[in-house]
Amino acid sequence: NAEKLGYLFIEQSGRRKYGHQRLLFKNLYGNKKHETPVRNKTRTLRGRIQAHRRKIKKEQIMKKIILTDNAPAPIGPYSQAILAGNTLYCSGQIALDAKTGEFLNGTIEEQTEKCCQNIEAVLKEAGFGFEHVVKTTCCLAHMSDFSAFNKVYAKYFTSKPARSCVAVKELQKFEQGGLVEIEVIAVK
Repeated sequence: NAEKLGYLFIEQSGRRKYGHQRLLFKNLYGNKKHETPVRNKTRTLRGRIQAHRRKIKKEQIMKKIILTDNAPAPIGPYSQAILAGNTLYCSGQIALDAKTGEFLNGTIEEQTEKCCQNIEAVLKEAGFGFEHVVKTTCCLAHMSDFSAFNKVYAKYFTSKPARSCVAVKELQKFEQGGLVEIEVIAVK
């Protein structure tokens, strides 16, 4: 093509700017040199493919269901936790014994301790720890239990994640004395 136009290709310059290359041409009828920008189709196509792959990775975050025998099995159509990318979303944990499935009908301190142990088991199964927790949602049957709950909570959540703590009308196992439920979000 260049020869048809009366130019002879001399060299490809090493300068690259904005995905273009500059090709040097020499006029066959004289010594006048000039640069003509030519789009490098290979480089542009490669860049487009890489950008498309990055876009797909962002859109298709892999989800993984986390299940462990060291925490109570789900009693409904949900998982103990879901790992999406580097974020772990844990379902609310109540004071159930993982081995027997029996509810621990005790004081607010005992139930909070059991909830935290169950959360620890789920976090551990996913390769996380309490230091990775960034948000907790705590539900109490009675706000009068808040200070006793807070003492046990503080032993486990030493990194002081963001927290919502609300009093609810009824919790799971409320008829059996359920006083607390805790759910967490953790990021690695």
